[in-house]
Amino acid sequence: SHTEVFTPNQDGVNDLYRLRFIVVKTYEKPLVHIFSLDGTQMATLENANSQSNEANFTWDGAVATGQTVAPGIYVVRIEVPTEARTETVQKLVHVMY
Repeated sequence: SHTEVFTPNQDGVNDLYRLRFIVVKTYEKPLVHIFSLDGTQMATLENANSQSNEANFTWDGAVATGQTVAPGIYVVRIEVPTEARTETVQKLVHVMY
């Protein structure tokens, strides 16, 4: 499951993007990156639940400089390495204020 729209304005309501999924058939760690629509990487997310097969990621809308991204649509790229190949899934997230 994932949050399709979030508002990272620190008002305590819907401030985080949340992504959860179950990893099967591999012990490799999933990788999650956030990109702008022009392909610029905005963030790399850390799995908060690395001891289980349930992956749990959150994003507060910040980039590496600490700034919050502008309102708009961003691409969430999920990569799960397996022995045969890397499975890749993309989802859209909308940042609104």
